[in-house]
Amino acid sequence: MRFFGLFTSLIILPTLVACSSQKDDTYAGDPKAQVQGVIEGDASAGGGVKVALFWNNFAKNGDTYEVTDAPVKGSFPATFTLDITKLPSTDGLNDFSFGGKLANESRVGVADIIAWNADVPVSADETIWDANLRGVAGDNVVVYVAGDVQPGTYSETFLGGPLKAGLHLMKVVRLSDEEKNAADAAHETCIDALPEGYTDAQYFGCPRDGTFDRLVEEPEGFSKQVVLKMGAPADLDYPNYT
Repeated sequence: MRFFGLFTSLIILPTLVACSSQKDDTYAGDPKAQVQGVIEGDASAGGGVKVALFWNNFAKNGDTYEVTDAPVKGSFPATFTLDITKLPSTDGLNDFSFGGKLANESRVGVADIIAWNADVPVSADETIWDANLRGVAGDNVVVYVAGDVQPGTYSETFLGGPLKAGLHLMKVVRLSDEEKNAADAAHETCIDALPEGYTDAQYFGCPRDGTFDRLVEEPEGFSKQVVLKMGAPADLDYPNYT
């Protein structure tokens, strides 16, 4: 997937945040989950960086995104712990039921983990995206499921299983050429077998083709250390789930 810089972001401060039990006016709430990570590459060249989660609603006719702030703890930029204290809004979730048209489908938020120039506000403006994007975690994304995923749904296919409601750290699985060809064949066979006048539910019930990376729940959960690799935007290994 090629990022366009248009994402819901969870912006992380680029400085060390001291741990404290005191809850003052800046307290964002107890974390609902934490993302632990390490940055590979030079995060200091050309200025520091901040880390951001971008929640991307791609199921609409035209992607939409939103922005919230969150604290970071740890020695940054070498390592970081991201406190997720706020969930994406309803508008930030992918509604795989398409307004209730598809039964038993879920509302799912998907967030990519990126690094951005510390002194520049994270923006959806494509004209500044390539100049300020510094890195991406290509092997993991964060997912929020608004309700339990039901078996036999597109939501289950997309997420690699019937996930429970809540936050999940997901692993990005890239297919080999052989696996891509097999997935393409299975997808086409399913589509060709659909009856005339097939429904959206029947179409989305077919397996995904080989174009897309697969998402599965990270076996280690949020204890997994995410690797955020620095590099030029054109050279980054973006997750390709849409």
